Amino acid sequence: MHLPRNDSIPPRASRVLDTATIGFSVSPPAERGERGTDVVADTGRGGFPSWRPPLPDPLLQRRRGRSSRRLVAVSSARPSQVLLRFLAALTLALALPGYLASSAGAAQTNLVVAPPTARDTFSDTWVATDALGRSLPLCSEVGLPRKDRTVGVFYFLWHYPRGGLGPFDITQILARDPQAATNPASPLWGPLHEFHHWGESIFGYYLSDDEAVLRKHAQMLADAGVDVIIFDVTNQQTYPQSWKTLCRVHDQIRREGGRTPQIAFLCPFWDPKNVARELWEQLYSPGLYADLWFRWEGKPLILADPALTELAPEVRARFTFRKPQPDYFIGPMGPNQWGWLEAYPQHIFTNAAGAREQMTVGVAQNAVDGKLDRKSVV
Repeated sequence: MHLPRNDSIPPRASRVLDTATIGFSVSPPAERGERGTDVVADTGRGGFPSWRPPLPDPLLQRRRGRSSRRLVAVSSARPSQVLLRFLAALTLALALPGYLASSAGAAQTNLVVAPPTARDTFSDTWVATDALGRSLPLCSEVGLPRKDRTVGVFYFLWHYPRGGLGPFDITQILARDPQAATNPASPLWGPLHEFHHWGESIFGYYLSDDEAVLRKHAQMLADAGVDVIIFDVTNQQTYPQSWKTLCRVHDQIRREGGRTPQIAFLCPFWDPKNVARELWEQLYSPGLYADLWFRWEGKPLILADPALTELAPEVRARFTFRKPQPDYFIGPMGPNQWGWLEAYPQHIFTNAAGAREQMTVGVAQNAVDGKLDRKSVV
């Protein structure tokens, strides 16, 4: 999946403002049917204007989908008062460890530091228009975020050069030789089975273990509201170097107070046993990065036919399986099956109880007029 370019970077976790709130009140949000940014009104003691611009993002800690708001505002006290309060707080902070030590005597005092709370960048309030004039829909069109919806995208781990070859860029190849589109023997394509880029991304021809790119991907996906990234390992390779690096990066981001999607795997459609066994042995059985596992019906989700995994029954019982449907057109063949990609109009996939569970949304696929083809765009 290719997300729109997003050059905005969320505020750093170190930006903290600890202030008093004397003389302030909060004005209500704009009555326009969509989420906006509150403004802060001065009640007059500090000599400020009657209103001021919205506070920076870290100061408005609004929780998504809730009507209550928590606010940290700048004090209207005089500078001398602010300085005195700061010096008093600093003195207390410096004296506190000694006080604890003396009051505890010979006993050991342990201060437990709570893990950082994930920062909300309020990406569900952003607006955007691209270079072609296409704009994202607003809240008035799509409504507020819904807690009963889960968004997943496929994520590919195979960006590695083989034998020092490449990168092979389809856009550049066709620009050099338009006839290459119908000539698979063109030397511009490189050796058979080489991976190709549709074009050069804003990060360049990056590798799948580039930690800087993985960090930016995590931020962009989280800001886009993606709940889970599903690794496509249908080519009988799990790319452990890639997913281990990604999991390590995502784990560190969360420790720093950032947000990342969960993870899951799409196994080979017809022969998933080797991939399923490798994932069990390397990831799930050791319990690596369990906080990142995407869970469905209370268990880690694996997209694979459980009957073909050849995992022991007690191992299969620890997962929720959904059999992946590789066909673009015919839809579900039974319950507990999820689609991989479908041409419009898509089908609804249901669980064993008949409840609607999943639908694919693809912006492009290699199918047109009811059959597979080189490309199609919907």
